[in-house]
Amino acid sequence: MGNLSDEQREELLNHLLPDLIDRLEDALHVIESLDDDPEQAELRQSLLALLGEIRPHLRPGAEE
Repeated sequence: MGNLSDEQREELLNHLLPDLIDRLEDALHVIESLDDDPEQAELRQSLLALLGEIRPHLRPGAEE
């Protein structure tokens, strides 16, 4: 994205963000559905924490 103007970069992000948000929400549902297998528990908690941190920034007001 080095040669894009700020306006072009913003337009591209606005185009890509809805799909990214949908994919992250799908990932969140999959992660939440993982069983509490001790081998998966740490990964599950880390991924949920990461998604919880970035989700409000992607879609303001989407906090549950």
